[in-house]
Amino acid sequence: MNYHEALAELNVSHAHPGGKYSTDQWISYINPTAGLKVLDVGCGTGATAVFLAKHYGCSVTALDIRYKMLEKCKIRANQEGVNIDIQMGDIENLKFDNDTFDVVLCESVLVFVKQQKALMEIYRVLSEKGRFVDVEMVLTMPVNQEWKQTVFETYGAKNVWDKNGWIQLFQKAGFKKTKVLFMQPLRSVVQSTNYSQTLDLNSSMGNAINQQALSVIRENAEWMEKYSHTIGYGIFVSNK
Repeated sequence: MNYHEALAELNVSHAHPGGKYSTDQWISYINPTAGLKVLDVGCGTGATAVFLAKHYGCSVTALDIRYKMLEKCKIRANQEGVNIDIQMGDIENLKFDNDTFDVVLCESVLVFVKQQKALMEIYRVLSEKGRFVDVEMVLTMPVNQEWKQTVFETYGAKNVWDKNGWIQLFQKAGFKKTKVLFMQPLRSVVQSTNYSQTLDLNSSMGNAINQQALSVIRENAEWMEKYSHTIGYGIFVSNK
């Protein structure tokens, strides 16, 4: 079982760096309005997608490549009484027309995929003057090959960049301007993380707790504790 399969099994909400706090930060900045067309790529169990639909009246499309994530997302949307478009899909090959969405958001997705291909697809489906919101791990110091190997083995992360590296990727995909909305060391995130607050252990969404999945999450937490001095996270908002 890999990291993402464990998140789906345990129905973890807001697993991205900064959790619900980082989501609240960018939502406050973009100030979503009713009818805003939002694509949540790599929606996971749907916490952000459902929140945007329920509290802001956004027209949300939730996309993930994993069936189990989408099943949890559907359950969450039904429980919250919201109607969102839930689809299986690949960020590197989006099945949407050009200029479709006002906002595309990724919360810790790009580190796991072919980044330039994914960014070009995101740029393509954004409407004129659309915005791309990205929450990602950010290197705070140079790292060696051993670090790169361990982050791949633990998370499946293929490439993690420093702040300037991320901005250069966005610019290469065509984005005119990128605002670094927030930066924070991961150490402070690790110290404040409490998975009991993100796991739904009692409801029908979280009663299939799997010891293997818990073991994967513990391994993840141990990696973060060991290497937290090397990384932080950032919230980037890029304009088409």
